[in-house]
Amino acid sequence: MGESATQSVNAPTPDVSIVVPVYNEAQIIEAVLGLVLGADFGGYRREIVIVDDGSNDKTRDALEKFRDTQGLRIIYRKLNRGKGAAIRDGISAATGKVIIIQDADLEYDPGQIPMLAKPILESKAKVVYGSRFKGEIRRMTPFRRFANRVLTCYVNLLFGSNVSDVCTCYKTFDGDVIRSFVLKSDGFEICHELTANAIRRGHQIMELPISYCARSANEGVKSSWKDFVRQLKHILVFRFGRLT
Repeated sequence: MGESATQSVNAPTPDVSIVVPVYNEAQIIEAVLGLVLGADFGGYRREIVIVDDGSNDKTRDALEKFRDTQGLRIIYRKLNRGKGAAIRDGISAATGKVIIIQDADLEYDPGQIPMLAKPILESKAKVVYGSRFKGEIRRMTPFRRFANRVLTCYVNLLFGSNVSDVCTCYKTFDGDVIRSFVLKSDGFEICHELTANAIRRGHQIMELPISYCARSANEGVKSSWKDFVRQLKHILVFRFGRLT
């Protein structure tokens, strides 16, 4: 884990930890964090854990503007190792009763986070996914829609599950549950490693509808058809590999 900046010492345990992996998002990260900070959590306490995965643009300069923000911590990785590695560092640093992942873009509206965390905070679920396919999807290309559907069907077939959106960023976990997972992924496959751990360890995945607005390759989409092919192999390993 790289150097970190922390703001709160001896603060109460937060109810919700929002883990934000970041890589080369200088143009948009301030807007994203503004929305996360502006989300209405009612009486619940929240913390934001940002992990900059070795960005080589001006992302760090943008993040430094938030250095003194209460309830926000920044971890700077010296080298880029991938989204999965950044998420694993974020989970390790998070202290909340609930942990949710927020991508550093505007495809997902952070205003939906309190709704996803509520069932866990009220002890009605241990794992909650925000499903785009049960909610509203805008601007998703036919290929991405097809890829999402195929990966979801593939996971359901292998795991005997009935999830509608396994690729959603908005995966929300009871903090003790997700911290018990021995995660190893460095790349985008972390998405499926989380799902595999949840299902294989006997946790029911509750799904709630969310709204989603996809961005284009020109706007910074980092996944490709090559990643889609890799995911098929990773899912197979996560299904039949040994849980530790």
